[in-house]
This record gives sequence, C-alpha cells and structure tokens, in this order.
Amino acid sequence: MSREEPSLNHGVFTYYLLKALRGEADTNRDGYVSVPETYAYVSHEVSRATDHKQQPMLKGEQSGEIILGKVAKGK
Repeated sequence: MSREEPSLNHGVFTYYLLKALRGEADTNRDGYVSVPETYAYVSHEVSRATDHKQQPMLKGEQSGEIILGKVAKGK
C-alpha cells in the first residue's frame, strides 16, 4: 500500500521520485538521471522513510541506458 504523507504534499513514492528526477539520483554526477540511478535512489529513500513498509520494485527489461532527465545547471 502506498503511504501518503501530508507534510510532503505528495505520497512518499511521488515525493522521492520527483527529487530523483530533479537531480538527487545523479550519483555519478554526469548531469543525467538514468533508470538505474532513479530506482536505486527511490527504492532506498522510500524504504527508509516508511520503515521498510513500502519497497518499490523495478520490473521489466531494458537494453542500453535510458535517460529520464538532464540535471539543471547549478544542481
């Protein structure tokens, strides 16, 4: 079940997904946010924030690197 958190103005998953896409997930600091970086960030943060009650899963297969976004300069 998805946990809603009024203090975040979103559900926990949505909150951390948006943070990931804004650049928090760019762990290799190449200026791009990829699917694996996003999943790693979101799954860790959501699990931590919900005391491991909500654990996002990655399903499906991908070939090559899929970029979800470019980090704005100054981030």
